[in-house]
Order: sequence, then structure tokens, then C-alpha cells
Amino acid sequence: MIILKSRREIDIMREANQIV
Repeated sequence: MIILKSRREIDIMREANQIV
């Protein structure tokens, strides 16, 4: 699993996945 610096990065990645 990849650990991000902040949970905000996870939120951004989740949004990016939804956009894609």
C-alpha cells in the first residue's frame, strides 16, 4: 500500500479517479 503525506492527497486521488 502506498502511504501518502496527508489524507487530503487520498481525497485528491479519489476525485481524480472519479473524473477519469
